[in-house]
Amino acid sequence: MSRPMRLLLPFLAVLSAVTFPAAQPATPLTVGVKHSPPFVIRSAEGWEGISVELWRRIATGLNAEYRFKEQTLTDMLTSLEAGTIDVAVAALTVTAEREEVIDFTHPFHTAGLGMAVPVKAESTWSNLLAGFPVLAFLKVLGALFLALLVAAVLLWIFEHRRNPSQFGGGLRGIGAGFWWAAVTLTTVGYGDKAPKTLLGRALATVWMFISIFVISAFTATVASLLTTARLESGPRGPEDLPRYRIATVEGSTSQAYLKRNRLAGTAYATPLEALEMMKKGRLDVVIYDAPILRYLTAHELPGFARVLPRQFELQHYGLALPDGSRLREDVNRLLLKITSEPKWQDILDRYLK
Repeated sequence: MSRPMRLLLPFLAVLSAVTFPAAQPATPLTVGVKHSPPFVIRSAEGWEGISVELWRRIATGLNAEYRFKEQTLTDMLTSLEAGTIDVAVAALTVTAEREEVIDFTHPFHTAGLGMAVPVKAESTWSNLLAGFPVLAFLKVLGALFLALLVAAVLLWIFEHRRNPSQFGGGLRGIGAGFWWAAVTLTTVGYGDKAPKTLLGRALATVWMFISIFVISAFTATVASLLTTARLESGPRGPEDLPRYRIATVEGSTSQAYLKRNRLAGTAYATPLEALEMMKKGRLDVVIYDAPILRYLTAHELPGFARVLPRQFELQHYGLALPDGSRLREDVNRLLLKITSEPKWQDILDRYLK
């Protein structure tokens, strides 16, 4: 062999090794999943949902084989931190605490926390009147009637002899006095009846001033009763939560929200379990991810509960990977491409509407 060829041999060997690497056996990716409809749904045909369909399209782009492994939320986060699963596909929200130990992809959906309440708590006039404290209202009316009657009797005593044409007779005269007291109280003052005696006019003067306070007190009392009835018909937003029995899900961002705002709440393993406790009358409101609550109230417990339209605590949903995962950049590129296509909106509409 010539000397030039001997010199070229080491370079050819290096070039061959770089250009034609040895084939590595493909290992299927382990994908942690958690039943969290509409993001991940366990069905007779297998796994489906928003997050699952997103992952399947990403896996196709990666040309990767994978197997699903069902886990609880706590086990899923622990497995990601330990690196025993390659990716987590669920309704995982991106938080600063989780980002410290695991990696997230770019968000693929944004929503907020929601409040599920029994349907009976809907603020309609029928429900408002159904919760109206009738007994308390009747007591107020009774007190008002008694005040009118006292004014009518006093006026009759002062007027029935000197002014018989207007306040004469027994019950008829008292009835005329009652009418006069009522129209004076409401500031209508038709002028068809008026006292003529000095004591009668003195009573009228005092009654007119008293009427200002009586009608103001009556209006304030009725307004207070209506407000009470409205509050008892159910919460309208997070500011009402301290007055109600709250449930959430263990280890969720909604539980963190309750702790952060010093709100007492009972934590359950799943949102469906919390909703079932509310159905039994043990709870007043369930706090959790709004898309999940809407799906469950529409498909699992239809007609029982509704999710209030107001959302709070904006949340971003992403796929999760172990810290420093080699898949992150490729997954992000594919995720951004998939979620920018019109077909992605069709997927969202299919599960969220």
